[in-house]
Amino acid sequence: MKSIYLDNYRGFKEQVIPLLDVNFLVGENSTGKTSFLSAMKVLGSPSFWFNPSFDDPDIHFSSFSEIVSKKSQNKKTFSVGFIHDELDDESKNSLRLITFKNEEGLPVVHKYSFLCPLGLLQQLLKTAALGTSYMKSLTMMSNCHWKVHRGAFD
Repeated sequence: MKSIYLDNYRGFKEQVIPLLDVNFLVGENSTGKTSFLSAMKVLGSPSFWFNPSFDDPDIHFSSFSEIVSKKSQNKKTFSVGFIHDELDDESKNSLRLITFKNEEGLPVVHKYSFLCPLGLLQQLLKTAALGTSYMKSLTMMSNCHWKVHRGAFD
């Protein structure tokens, strides 16, 4: 991961947080240090990307109201994601983002978003064995932004 993106997540609003080899988290109480570490734990878990859930015993929040930013005017959704870097070619960096909505008090996936360079996207489409149902569920957005509708994963 090169950076983490948090929007309407706990106290964060449209924040891109760069990650270096060594990072120091310094701040007063209740300024987001633990929330950031929780986001890193969730985003760094491969299982999260197949079954997005905040139901982790090490994370002390799982309901939508505990995750969405209390200061935000929009309490309908929040987004978490990261920028993945290709060490050998910075032009192949990509963004992976999941937006959640409130459904019966729990965070439920509303939208998957992927942003990647056109060359990487073309290569993925050439080599991927995507079924017709997945291809129909992909909607081309501007500049290689793909929105995967929830039904594609049901």
